[in-house]
This record gives sequence, structure tokens and C-alpha cells, in this order.
Amino acid sequence: MTDLDSASMIIGELKGQFAALEKYIHARFHDQQQQAQVQYGYLETILRELKSLREADRQTSIESHDELEQRIAALEAVNTKRDGLLGGLDWFLKSPVVGWIVGAGTAAWALITGRLHL
Repeated sequence: MTDLDSASMIIGELKGQFAALEKYIHARFHDQQQQAQVQYGYLETILRELKSLREADRQTSIESHDELEQRIAALEAVNTKRDGLLGGLDWFLKSPVVGWIVGAGTAAWALITGRLHL
């Protein structure tokens, strides 16, 4: 064989190896792209789930907040009613006019029934 033939064979082998290497790199790149797409799909699913959980949590928080506001309003109404009643009763019992009226009524009753002798 001549030097030209051996050089041609070496070039042919290098071309074949280069083609195989190019095919291998292309296949690896394609596999990596597919894996990345699968991982991106998983990531999108996780993000969607997190978003739905956050929305559900926010909705629950709003509902519980509304429920608490309603309960507080009901308790405040009961407390206001009780304070009004007790305030009126307290004023009535501490009023000197009421004491004089009750005293006069008791004295009149005692005189009429004969329990008090003057």
C-alpha cells in the first residue's frame, strides 16, 4: 500500500469515528432534552398543585375570617344588650327617687293594712 492509500484509510476511519461520535452526541442531547421536558412537566404539575393549595388555603382563611366576624358581631350584640339591661337595672336600683317611692309605698301599705300604728 502506498502512503496515499493508508492516508485515505485513516481519513475514512476518522470520518466513520467522527460520524459515530456525532450520532452519539446527538442521541445524548436528544435524551437530555426529553428528560428536561419530563422534569419541566413535573415542575409545572407541582407549581399548579401549590397554586391550588394556596388558593384553597386563602379561601379557607377568608371563610374562617368571615365566620369569626359573624361570631364576634353576635357576641358584641349580646354583650351590648346585657350591658344595657344591667345598666338600666343598676341605675334604677341606685336612684334615690326610686328609694323614696318604694319607701312611701311601703309606708302607705303599712298604714292601710294596719301594720303600722302611729
